[in-house]
Amino acid sequence: TKAAQYAAKLMKRQDQAFALAKVSHLFWGPNEDDEKNAQRCLECLQRAVNCAKEAISSNPSFVSLYVDVLNEFLYYYENKCESVQGKHISTLLALVKSQLTAEVQTV
Repeated sequence: TKAAQYAAKLMKRQDQAFALAKVSHLFWGPNEDDEKNAQRCLECLQRAVNCAKEAISSNPSFVSLYVDVLNEFLYYYENKCESVQGKHISTLLALVKSQLTAEVQTV
């Protein structure tokens, strides 16, 4: 959709990551009658992770972006979005843990 395209064109990677995570809600609503496109929802979340990874590589203090995206993954997992699986959550948790460990070692 246009919202996802505009989110990907924001100037800062951290803004892109946050916006893409929020755009995913356009493809998966909490109500029965809401439009549900699990694959597009997952694509937005994966793009958000990639943007967060790029933002964190330039500035490690943006590790909270991973946590923001992780919260979105947990929301969809809890609401039974079939494309969001436990492996996505565990992978993102491992990313957060490794980033925090690396940040602690540099301090």
